[in-house]
Amino acid sequence: MIYFLSLSKNRDCVECFRHQFGRPAADRMQSIAYESIRKRVSLPPGTYVFTDLERLRPDELGAAAALFRRIRETNPHALLLNDPAKVLRRYHLLRRLHVEGINDFNVYREDECREPQRFPVFVRDEREHSGPLTPLLHTPEEVRAALSETAGVDRLVVEFVDLRRGDGRFHKIGSWVVGDRVMPDHFYVGSDWELKMTNCDPIDQEAPMRYFKEHPHDALLKRIFKIAGIEYGRADYGFTRDGRIQVFEINTNPQLWTSRVYERLPEDHIDSLFFHRYWTAVEPLDGSGGSRIPLEGLPGRPPRRWMKLVRRVAAPAP
Repeated sequence: MIYFLSLSKNRDCVECFRHQFGRPAADRMQSIAYESIRKRVSLPPGTYVFTDLERLRPDELGAAAALFRRIRETNPHALLLNDPAKVLRRYHLLRRLHVEGINDFNVYREDECREPQRFPVFVRDEREHSGPLTPLLHTPEEVRAALSETAGVDRLVVEFVDLRRGDGRFHKIGSWVVGDRVMPDHFYVGSDWELKMTNCDPIDQEAPMRYFKEHPHDALLKRIFKIAGIEYGRADYGFTRDGRIQVFEINTNPQLWTSRVYERLPEDHIDSLFFHRYWTAVEPLDGSGGSRIPLEGLPGRPPRRWMKLVRRVAAPAP
């Protein structure tokens, strides 16, 4: 069995795929909420994929890292993807990609002494995938005003990089990593610099299909995922006019559903091809050998006396 650990509110990212793809996935994939760990005595052996790492609070990330170590100690040969102690989250990832010369743009936290070196910039949530919190900002004064208006979330100031193509539209591509395999997912085109499925332009399938089949940036994307310490997730990126990748983020728990009904898609449709490639990469991860993983003593766990009470209350009546 392959267990996907995520926040409770995001379990549908895997559950939707299980329902769409049918019995093979439903029998081998299962989602577990991080929040439910507090109520469990142990976890079954198997493959574990840690997701939503960029969304976790520091204390939650520490608890996830401790769980990762506990599984490794209990079952040394178990396959574990996305070590919470090693994955670079959004700020450190974008900083590193800029230092490595992959990204032209830089990123800043509001409490840093550094200030943006180029404008315009925008403000976004450091942990969520909800897009920018502001329009493009062109002066330090606009940035300070925007930060005061968006208090209450962990914010990043991100330099804007203009990736419009020759036709004046933006391109946004997504590519997954699953274990050691990288595969393209979506290919959006539109006039809005913050492209989503909901605001992209309808296009024919020729360009996306060509990119999907050739995937010319496979080697660079593998390097980027390795820098990030991410073995399961999706990178969203665009291209400069001279063809260089600019990575916007890596999501460790991307959606696996589409707006279309999977069963009605032709086999040569890009979404059908992605579903099959994804499953071909995920299926070999299935593992079940080893011992149950005890959870006692992990950070955030209730005291032993409380857990005994939970087990007694939950026990079936004689």
